[in-house]
Amino acid sequence: MPVVSNKYGLAYYSVPKIACTSMKHLFYFLDHGVWLNDVVGSGQKQNIHAVVKGEMPFRRADWEATAHLESFVIVRDPIQRFLSAYANRVLHHGELDRWRIKNGSLSLRRAPRPSLEDFVDYLEDYQADSEAILHHTRPLRHFLGGDLSRFNHVFRIEELDQVVTFLSRHTGLTLTLPHSQTGGPKLTRDRLSEKHLMKLRDYYAADYALLNGYYG
Repeated sequence: MPVVSNKYGLAYYSVPKIACTSMKHLFYFLDHGVWLNDVVGSGQKQNIHAVVKGEMPFRRADWEATAHLESFVIVRDPIQRFLSAYANRVLHHGELDRWRIKNGSLSLRRAPRPSLEDFVDYLEDYQADSEAILHHTRPLRHFLGGDLSRFNHVFRIEELDQVVTFLSRHTGLTLTLPHSQTGGPKLTRDRLSEKHLMKLRDYYAADYALLNGYYG
């Protein structure tokens, strides 16, 4: 199910590691007129992902139910998205640290702090160990389906300023996009050997086909 603002007639189909945390904060602001972090609650910091749901598998029924809304998606180069997931979820958040593994330390098939090379080599093992790793490294097609033309607007992550401009015009508000989930080193594909690039190109081959015209 997309992130929806019925107040402004918007439907945003979110994908992990493509500005989804920032966009959820913005959608919360649109419907409540206040930022979540400014809400006075129990004194504990609230998790936007627990308040605003998203990053769900694409279902045609969900799309049909929101087809009357102005829909948009943000896409990203699949390999660069993978590198962001590794830097943020593995290195920064320690998602694979033994105490974070749901079934206990003995269930971990590989080292909890893998090198980038090992993370690529044993990606399927790490996905099996951690639902969070699986969630953040799934192909985009899992969240967006196989046809981007069904959405009213498709933005590249490099065009976030255009997303803000579009939303500001649509809502009549002067909006800014908060920066969230920026922890971790900034990795580029030149960190990968040709062998590891080839594995990731194969793994995300359907995504590259989906993103033809947006990313090569």
